[in-house]
Amino acid sequence: MDIHFCRRCGATVSKLTPNAFRCKNGHNLFYDAAPAAGAWIFNHKGEVLLNVRAVEPGKGKLCMPGGYCDYGESLEAAMARELQEEVGLTPADYSKPEYLGSIEDAYPWQGDVTRLLSVAFRVRLKPGAVVTPGDDAADVRWFTPAKVPRDQLAFPISLNYFLDMLVANQKTAG
Repeated sequence: MDIHFCRRCGATVSKLTPNAFRCKNGHNLFYDAAPAAGAWIFNHKGEVLLNVRAVEPGKGKLCMPGGYCDYGESLEAAMARELQEEVGLTPADYSKPEYLGSIEDAYPWQGDVTRLLSVAFRVRLKPGAVVTPGDDAADVRWFTPAKVPRDQLAFPISLNYFLDMLVANQKTAG
């Protein structure tokens, strides 16, 4: 990613490091990863829910429900909002979120690649909760973590990272 002009004053900038810039007026600018949050939703069978993406990037591929944090929003609030938007679940429909982990990933968009910090939580679906695809989800599918078709993942870096954690946790728990 390159920045050519200062967002504070409009002056031209020089690149200091891959993500740090300084304009000729002395303003320091940083191109950092944007935070995104999602959840691996488990049902009573030990399966995880994956969305079939309805939009680019990765249209038609699988991903966990999630998305970017809005300005001023915590990771937990972003996760809850995304679960409601993408699969119709409110916090009353699932257990208290457990932090799973985080990893930096790439998000290709309109000819550019944004860096994102993908944060995942794990939740368990409560009895009677109904999953309904919406927003960015064309459909939803359930898989045991070990049987997720990894060649169909929309964001293979982060999703494989989290799936490896889930599979390892199931092996140690079983």
